[in-house]
Amino acid sequence: MSTLGLLFGGLTSESMFSAPEEVMGTASALLGVVQYACGAAAGVVLSLFGNGGLLP
Repeated sequence: MSTLGLLFGGLTSESMFSAPEEVMGTASALLGVVQYACGAAAGVVLSLFGNGGLLP
């Protein structure tokens, strides 16, 4: 998990530079939505494994 913080910044900027200038705003918005959607999905999946303890 610690290396993901180092990778995401570089990968996001690289994807912005590879997109055409006409769609940079759309690409940035799409990346933001995907990041929030993955976080929400991870929260839902982890809540399914809840057993009342601190582990999940």
